[in-house]
Amino acid sequence: MRLRYGFDAWHCIPYEAKDYAAAVVELARALPEPRRGRVLDLGCGLGDLLRRLPFTERLGWDPDPRVIAAASLLGIWGDHAGTGDLSFHTRNLDVDLPPGRFDLVLALNWLHDLPPAEAEALVRRICDQHLAPHGLLCLDVVEAPGYPYHHRPAALLAGQDLPWYTLGPFANERRLVFIGTGTTASGGFPQFNSRRD
Repeated sequence: MRLRYGFDAWHCIPYEAKDYAAAVVELARALPEPRRGRVLDLGCGLGDLLRRLPFTERLGWDPDPRVIAAASLLGIWGDHAGTGDLSFHTRNLDVDLPPGRFDLVLALNWLHDLPPAEAEALVRRICDQHLAPHGLLCLDVVEAPGYPYHHRPAALLAGQDLPWYTLGPFANERRLVFIGTGTTASGGFPQFNSRRD
């Protein structure tokens, strides 16, 4: 498929090799059914997370039209462990955001390319304008060398009074950060065994 569409090789890393991805899917599947309405995956790549999520509406956005073409094909012919409507669109992730609010927004494996001011502004906009009342934003931060920026969760949430929760570390000193009212104890946040910080 990569030869046909010409996208970057790192998109072909299998889902099973991404330990953080399995943790995200575990969390999403554990959310109560009323909180599994709409999910948005910003930087969805080939859609391997979206295809595994049991949400009513699953929307994937990515800036690379080659990746979106492949994700759309996999969405039609690939394995479907998830349910609900599934669609993929080519969009500029730090400018274009879809209308409406989401129960879960994923922003994984690309915020480390954004300078701090841009990353903070994007996180603020997602939280203010695109999270449902009990919604979650899930992003990742990395501390391993070789990444352009090593964001800190507290800095990304500067000036916002939102609860947040980290999970990890995973490979490449990656930590998942969950932001929003869904991270409170009353939100029913699931247990993640000994990996919980």
